[in-house]
Amino acid sequence: MEELPFAPSAKKLRKARQKGEAPQSHLLTIAVSTMFTLCAIGFVHQPVLQQLTQVLQQGLEGRSMNCLPLIGRIVVVLITPWISVLVVTLLQTQGLFSWQHLKPKWRHRSSLLSWEQLGLIVIKLAILALALGFFLKFAKPCDLVCTIKKLYQLALFISGVFVLLGILDWRYRHWKFYQHNRMSASEKKEEQREEQTSKLTRQRRQQLQERE
Repeated sequence: MEELPFAPSAKKLRKARQKGEAPQSHLLTIAVSTMFTLCAIGFVHQPVLQQLTQVLQQGLEGRSMNCLPLIGRIVVVLITPWISVLVVTLLQTQGLFSWQHLKPKWRHRSSLLSWEQLGLIVIKLAILALALGFFLKFAKPCDLVCTIKKLYQLALFISGVFVLLGILDWRYRHWKFYQHNRMSASEKKEEQREEQTSKLTRQRRQQLQERE
């Protein structure tokens, strides 16, 4: 195996990102999207229920109904996950977008899980089991509304924990991305040669422009 003693250059990292190899954690994307969606639901659920009740009462009484505020709040909840996914993805890839992410990958992929994937699944299951265990053990019996509120708080807490786990996952993938793109001595020399050639070409063009 060829040694890679040199850190990746900005040019090589940029080319790798443009090919769709930018490090990103799907766990972080899903966790942030879920957390923002839950926050949006918690922010608008009471006004939505009130407006829905008013609309139904007005419909039963035969009066005209203004559904625009209700529709607006529902639209906010629906578009929140898509916007959060887009923002988190762009932040992870440092604002670079490539159509390579959307192209189907026909390479053969092993059906076996790697140790990294298996470990992440075990950690997620452990977090869910602990959270549900504490909820079932310490939650006091109450009515349906109170139970739903507690389940909502539990879901928000779990999504927050998964966000922290996703940040760690992204940092690990970022480290692997840098290690994968480290450069050998031959790659380093070739890139320096290309930069020198490009620099000489720009100087010649500038000299020709000055003569003209």
